[in-house]
This record gives sequence, C-alpha cells and structure tokens, in this order.
Amino acid sequence: MSSELQTALAELQLNDYISLVLATTVVYDYCLVIPKEVTYIWKRPWTWVSTLYLLIRYVGCLSALTAAFNGSTLIPGPVKVRHSSPISCQLLNRSLQTPHDIRLVSVFKQPSPNLNQVQILQGYIIYVLSSWADTIFWMSADLAMILRVYAMYKQSKIILGVLLVVYITQVVIFAIGTGIADNPELPTVSIFQLLDVTVCNIMISTPMWTIAAVSMQCILNSLLCTLVVVKFVRDSLRMYQATRTWQMNKYIGLLTRDGFFYFLATLFNSIINLFLDTEGSLVQGLGILLPALFANVLLYTLTPRFVINVRELYALDSQGRLGGDIDTGFGLTSQGGHGVGTLATIGTIAFADGNATGGLEDGEEIALAEKSGGKQVLIGGSDVEEVPVCEQRPPSLISSL
Repeated sequence: MSSELQTALAELQLNDYISLVLATTVVYDYCLVIPKEVTYIWKRPWTWVSTLYLLIRYVGCLSALTAAFNGSTLIPGPVKVRHSSPISCQLLNRSLQTPHDIRLVSVFKQPSPNLNQVQILQGYIIYVLSSWADTIFWMSADLAMILRVYAMYKQSKIILGVLLVVYITQVVIFAIGTGIADNPELPTVSIFQLLDVTVCNIMISTPMWTIAAVSMQCILNSLLCTLVVVKFVRDSLRMYQATRTWQMNKYIGLLTRDGFFYFLATLFNSIINLFLDTEGSLVQGLGILLPALFANVLLYTLTPRFVINVRELYALDSQGRLGGDIDTGFGLTSQGGHGVGTLATIGTIAFADGNATGGLEDGEEIALAEKSGGKQVLIGGSDVEEVPVCEQRPPSLISSL
C-alpha cells in the first residue's frame, strides 16, 4: 500500500472520530437545553426573536450535524470531502490511477459511464444543504447579537443604523458567495476509490468570496464587541462615581459576557475557515481538524444559550429581584416601578436616573447616594434632598420584539 493511500485512509479514520465527537457534543448539549427552551421560549409569548432563536438552534443543529458527517464513513453513500487542495488531490488521483476531475455541469448534461452519477448528486446536495444552513445560522446569530447591542444602547437609531448597514453588506456577500460557490458551473468533483471507500471530493475555487465574507463578519463582530465593551466600561465608571463601588447592572454584565464570548468564537471560527477554504493550506490533519472541532462545538452550543440566558435572568428577577436599566432585547422588559426619586436600585446597587435629574450625562454632576434611615440621600452640588428608595423605569419596550 502506497504512503499516499495510507495517509488518506488515516485521515478518513480521523474524520470519523472527529465526526462522532462533534455530533455527540452538539446533540448532548441540545438535550440539556430542552427543559429551559420549553420554559423560556415555548411557554412565553411568541416574538419574532423567538423565531430567531429557532433558526439559531435548529438550523444550527442541522448545520453542525452535516458538518460533522461531512468527510465521514459513518453514513451511507460516498464520503463527501470539501477541503482538499489541488496538490493533495492530484497526488491521490495519481497514486490510485483514477483521475476523474469533471465539471459538475457535465454530470447533469453529459453523464459519464466512469462515474456514479447518483453518488455525485447525493454528495452535491448534502454540500449545498450544509452551506446554506451554515449561512442561515450565521445571519440569525449576528442579527440576534445586533438586537442585544441595540437594547443595551436604549434603542439608539444611530447604533442600529450603523450595525444594519454592516450586517446587510455581510448578508449580500454571504448570499452571493454561497450562491456562486454552489453554482453547478463552478465546483470540480472528483470521484475515487480508497479500497472499499468511495470518495466524492468537491473543490471550490472561489477563495475571494470566502475572504470577503470572513472579513465582513470580522468587521461586524469587532464593532459589536467594541460597542459592548464601551457600554460596560462607561456604566462601570458611572456606577463607581455614584457609589464608590465597582458594581454592575446584572443585565449589562450578562450581555457583555455573552457578546465577548461570541466575538471570540466567531473570530476563531473565521480564522479556521480561512485555513479550510484556502487552497493549498499548509495546515493539515490534526493541526486543522481539532481547532475546527472546537470552533464548531463552541458556536453551535453557546449561541442558542445567549437567548436563554437573558430570559432566564429576567425570570429570576421577576420572582422578586429587580431587573436592570435596559430593555432585555428579547421580548422582555424589566418591570421596575414608577419611583418618584432620582435613584434606582438593584439589590444593593444604586443607579442614577438621568431623566429624573435633568439628563445627567458623562462630564456632568453624578449623584452620590448614601443610605440614611431607610432613605436615599441625593447629593448634587450644594443641594441635598432626601428621596425614597425607588426603582428605575426601564426604556420602553421595543414593539417589534
């Protein structure tokens, strides 16, 4: 047995192990989330963000499973391989003496007796399904993260407009790129036999679309992460100025944590995809498969939980612990009272209410709070006024959520 053949068989076996790990991890995690999904999604009033959640969760699951078994011998039919460089493919074909590179359009219009047309069609359909499922997952996840930032900035139209411009540009690039890559005129299909294993290789020669899509995705998620971190830092500083303690609104903390993890996951996944989709990549074998496994598991398990996390926190707050000073952005609003004072509290945390104090902003006087006989003392410049402890009224509910 030639060394090329041994290497190819070893890579197929490795793909099988990777497929089992990815599929098992994703399915197991999805089973763990089902009770919370029933509680916080299905039993709550339906919003269009609930629809986004279903796309993220179930289209993401479909994308994860097709990605897991892409290149595996664990399912019937030929092994579907997408990420083979022309150099490695030529070596493999030459060693097996079965060069069958053809244009996919020829498969449909001019069937060749040397190729199994059903196997080629099956491999192509699975590839197209995987590609579009992955695209829908990304678009839904990014839109959900945009809504979170929109809610954090109290429904700022400017923030939403900037994010949507970048997002729509990304959607167009993703759609065009996926459409061109999946066009029957463009892919090259190779069919070859590895002992008792039939390999169907689909090579895509559109790296510019991959680079463009990944670049736009990195720009959007970098912008989202920057806005989240800026909001977190600003609110932390204002809280410290008001209370002399480093405490944070729990919603801001949760959204910041989730947003930062999402940024890291998407950045890592984008880097991996560049290696996978770039022809002639120097990173092969375990060097790329294990990071790809980690990136997929991270994305497909964490992203659906982001919606659940916010709704779960809201449910806990509604049981007696007051909510924060923002719209959650997921069809739920913290239902604080209509206090008459100028301070809001969450547990032991006091928040300056800008509306009640004439719109205090950065650079203006920040109200300092001190507990005194069950009341809050508002100190603003030379004026001292006692006001009852109150809850801050959150921004109005986003009607479309």
